[in-house]
Amino acid sequence: VRTLDNKMVVVPNSRVKVTTNLSEQGTIRVDVALKIGHDTDLRAAKDVLLQLVAANPSVLPDPAPVVLLSEVDALGKDLTMRAWVRGDDYIPVPFALREEAALA
Repeated sequence: VRTLDNKMVVVPNSRVKVTTNLSEQGTIRVDVALKIGHDTDLRAAKDVLLQLVAANPSVLPDPAPVVLLSEVDALGKDLTMRAWVRGDDYIPVPFALREEAALA
């Protein structure tokens, strides 16, 4: 079974033990969530984060990265940076994007 973010989930016929294969297709989607304050300009924050994601050399240009408003709560607004990377970059890219966003 292939998930929407291109992970391959294998469900065998015998004892059920789910295995998620992160490298089978070569590319995988990463989602990085960040919270901004209610007083932060949403459009400006999305623009800065989108530039930051697109500038990361490990992020693939196609499909294009996006920044989405994923939730609004009492503490602020949650933005999700969504990008596609090679399977080998699945672990380091989210850490790099979080750090770059914190420094922006």
